[in-house]
Amino acid sequence: MKTNFYRAIFSFLFIVLLVQTACSPKLPEGFPAKVVSFEVKLATDGQPVKGASISLIPDGVGTPYLVTAFTDANGVAKMETSLNAFSKSGAPAGKYNAVIAHTPKAPSELTQEEMAKLSNDEITARRKKAEKEIAAMPVLVPPTWATKCPVKITIPESGGKVAVETTDPKTFEQ
Repeated sequence: MKTNFYRAIFSFLFIVLLVQTACSPKLPEGFPAKVVSFEVKLATDGQPVKGASISLIPDGVGTPYLVTAFTDANGVAKMETSLNAFSKSGAPAGKYNAVIAHTPKAPSELTQEEMAKLSNDEITARRKKAEKEIAAMPVLVPPTWATKCPVKITIPESGGKVAVETTDPKTFEQ
């Protein structure tokens, strides 16, 4: 009697293990085996920078995957690792060069749907107006951050957060 009970339990556990193994997603070749939760908080003069793109480039050897995110309204970017169509929240531990870029949105900027309703002349006028508005806005992220990678970030094995802030007006010289 006990033998049948143990066989039933063993069979059940074996089936559960088999189903979990068959249903678990396989990592694509080149994707890191382990990613940890990691956030970057971006600020200028103590104010969060919304809508900035952050890409982390491994220091040294290139990789086939990308580590990227956009900052939210609080200036926080929750890093995500992706390879082709596969992605996971988090980033592999290691040393990175950060590429940070920010293109502000003009107050008069329209959505694609709104633009589709305009004539070519109206679109051109709207774009010129938006360009003038953007040119008059303060630069929140130094332009060199998008090309020279002066920001270095180390992600520990345990994950975590890092704050990146700029206050030096010289960094804004173009």
